[in-house]
Amino acid sequence: MKNILILNGGKCFAHSKGELNNSLTAFAENFFVQSNCNVRNTTIDKGYDVDEEISKWLWADLVIFQMPAWWMGPPWTVKKYMDEVFTKGHGKLYKATVGLEVIFQSSMDLEAYFTVKNTCFLSRGMPQ
Repeated sequence: MKNILILNGGKCFAHSKGELNNSLTAFAENFFVQSNCNVRNTTIDKGYDVDEEISKWLWADLVIFQMPAWWMGPPWTVKKYMDEVFTKGHGKLYKATVGLEVIFQSSMDLEAYFTVKNTCFLSRGMPQ
């Protein structure tokens, strides 16, 4: 993986300035840059262009959501981002087929990610 997209879903409100999410996003970005990866990021709370975000998703080999979990869910701004980007990205980011089946169009080899040892699920791959 060489192209990493980091989505900072921290939300500024009242006494919280989203500093922890900003710090963790900066740490991740620095780590990947030092690992010779290309990194792009979006701070969702500062606004974004939906078409540009779709381009970033198509460019990315890996997407990282850095955000707080409020009552076990993401901030509303992250949900809004996902709704806007995934809705407008239909046909580019994914295509719906019969029923609930969704095929993501990506440069990632998802089958290998979930089945090859040392890639996912505690380095064991998916059960056969």
